[in-house]
Amino acid sequence: QAEIINLSRSVLITGDGFDGQGHGLHVVAHSGGVGVVKYARVTKGGQHGLAGKYPLHFHMAGDCPGCQFVGNAIEESSQRGIIVHGTHRSLVSENVLYDIMGSYIYVEDGNELENVISYNVAICPIKNGCKVGGTDNNQADDLQQSGLWALSVSNDFIGNRLVNMYNGFFTQTSAFPHGRGAAAGRVCTMY
Repeated sequence: QAEIINLSRSVLITGDGFDGQGHGLHVVAHSGGVGVVKYARVTKGGQHGLAGKYPLHFHMAGDCPGCQFVGNAIEESSQRGIIVHGTHRSLVSENVLYDIMGSYIYVEDGNELENVISYNVAICPIKNGCKVGGTDNNQADDLQQSGLWALSVSNDFIGNRLVNMYNGFFTQTSAFPHGRGAAAGRVCTMY
């Protein structure tokens, strides 16, 4: 039985196209507010090799139960898809990700807690994964490219479907046992 995904949405958020350097648009929800993107199509996103430049990104939003990326279609990214970074109790659900380089859904530093990441579909059209080198985390994007890469396992991962990745769901706690980035030395990701 095959699964059919719908990449069409009535709202389109798109970059101009890649400039030969892999630089597309990025949408970020920072601390101090609530970020919500629902039922939009996001294309030509991510900026290869530049940390923090991803199609949809919760960045250090802290405790943010109102933060939501729901029902979006993310397609053609030169660096990752949806990022949860330093954010807690957000919702990432029912998104479709297709043709993304690096990790499709990325839970970044190890201090992210109680986020719900559920019922997303991530499909790589390239045999053996959508690997990309030259990012700030070669484990997540190249050596251990994943549909869902998480350093913090203190989140709810429910019903996600991950297709044709080098790794489907990879929790790489042993490579960064005390977190990374802002969480480095402040968390224990091993248990």
